[in-house]
Parts: sequence; C-alpha cells; structure tokens
Amino acid sequence: MPWFCACYRCLMSAPKIFEIGKHYSAKKSFMSGPHHFVAADPLAFEGTHYSHYDGCYVYYFRSLKDGRITSWWLNDGYSYPSEDWREFFEPL
Repeated sequence: MPWFCACYRCLMSAPKIFEIGKHYSAKKSFMSGPHHFVAADPLAFEGTHYSHYDGCYVYYFRSLKDGRITSWWLNDGYSYPSEDWREFFEPL
C-alpha cells in the first residue's frame, strides 16, 4: 500500500489518467501545487490522493533519477481537464 491516502473515494472518483507503476516524463517544466516538474525528468506514477481541504485530486510521481516525490494537482471543479494531461506529460 502506498504511503499516501488510497481511500475508496480517491481510488474510485479520481479521473483515471495515469497507470500505477507506468513511467512518464514531463513535456515542459512547470509548477503544480508545491512541486516543480522538470522537462524530460523520467517519472514513475505512484498513485492518487484526494485533498479534501483543497478540493483537488493529487497525482504522485517518483523521479527515476533521484527518488524525489512530485505531485500534479487537478482541481475537482476545473483546473486542467483530465484529457489535457498530455499537454504536461507523455508516456515513456
């Protein structure tokens, strides 16, 4: 089980964008929530969390270079439509 929340709501209601264990890379450098993504940094998708306080789904990645955790925040109202994830990430 991952170190972050994997409650029923997180697993069942989060937009299904990434697959756990699959590798992705950021297409460009950008900020999301408190984290900075670096273009071309190889990432492994770890899982999803729902931040009740912020009203956001949070997608966690681990850098394959240095093990650092980064997160992509998707507002449950509207921030980035889930299909626009390809503007930010690409599968490896």
